[in-house]
Amino acid sequence: MCPLTMQILLALRYKDVHYECSWLDKEWTQKQEWASRNGSELKLAVLQHGRDKISGSPDAILQYIEASFPDRPLVPQGEYVAKKVEEWTVYLRDTLGPLVSQLLYDGEPSIQEELAPELDLALAKVNGGLQKFYGDGPCFFGEQFTMADVLLIPTLALLDPLKEFRGIGICSAYISLLAYKRNMYSLPVYAAAKVTPEALNKYVANKLEQRAPPPLLILMLMQHRSILWHFNKLVLLVDELLKGVQSKANYSPAVGIPQLKRLWKGYGRLVEVLQEHAQMEERVIFPAIEHYNPGMYASRNSRCFFCFL
Repeated sequence: MCPLTMQILLALRYKDVHYECSWLDKEWTQKQEWASRNGSELKLAVLQHGRDKISGSPDAILQYIEASFPDRPLVPQGEYVAKKVEEWTVYLRDTLGPLVSQLLYDGEPSIQEELAPELDLALAKVNGGLQKFYGDGPCFFGEQFTMADVLLIPTLALLDPLKEFRGIGICSAYISLLAYKRNMYSLPVYAAAKVTPEALNKYVANKLEQRAPPPLLILMLMQHRSILWHFNKLVLLVDELLKGVQSKANYSPAVGIPQLKRLWKGYGRLVEVLQEHAQMEERVIFPAIEHYNPGMYASRNSRCFFCFL
């Protein structure tokens, strides 16, 4: 099940609204503005209530549900609580949710390396919020189920496949967040949108298979990262050596000679990696691309810039 659809089902379940799920008519979806923008094959939730038909984004549907069924509000009464629920709803929707989705579905190594620390910071912030509001739970704001829970539960459900496929999970120090995640499965409202870990992993695996980059591209990116790592390491060694030379008072051959040896060794490793990369391009990348695009790499000027360092 799509996590965005899960948000809608959680809201309907909490408000005790009877609903039926069905696939949309393909001809109807192709006529919609959001389908023309995103491609007719994209599957998005649409809520039909009487003569009203709301589509385009889960936010619009959730706002409609909140306004149309006010008996059990997802935004509690009280200025302070309502403000806090709104703040966390925006953060979970605009920061945590996109981070989890991108890390899960974008396998590019540079993206993983860049966003993994950001996700950890985001989870730390959510853990801090739970420390303040969670109490004995079981909801984000204690006993009151709110819009924050509607957004947080599906996002945390994706952390299981994120751990399975990317090796990224919740830090063991985030005790409140781990307690919330453990207890959310026992919430009555979760029964409406519940999926087994196996089913969720299968859903994610299918998505990953559709979006997987070509193996040759992954190999090339990994080598690029290795080259950059060795290059940055070499720069640090040079900087260390120069600082030692400039501070003559504390500098001696006993210090300088080992630094020069490390510098020479680091340079040799960088050259070795560059040569391996050039050979890989000559023997694997270029022939493969030439096979599908004859003449594209006939010129040596088309080589990767790393090969000329």
